[in-house]
Amino acid sequence: MVVIARGLKGWILAVVILVAVLIFLAIAFFAIAFGFLVIFPILIILGILSYIFRRRKQKEKKEKKIIDVDYQVKE
Repeated sequence: MVVIARGLKGWILAVVILVAVLIFLAIAFFAIAFGFLVIFPILIILGILSYIFRRRKQKEKKEKKIIDVDYQVKE
């Protein structure tokens, strides 16, 4: 009876550890999935905004060059 109890104790410990590891992995998986759901849209929005501002800056530079050329021609 004592041998069976010791063997059973080991199995219970193994099952408890396995369940704890599975719960930890599930929490980690959901945390990573939630992180992707939150982080990726933010990165996409930031990328779009930086693209818009970069284009606006390039347009301003082109307009400035055109104005400078017109001013030189008028002088």
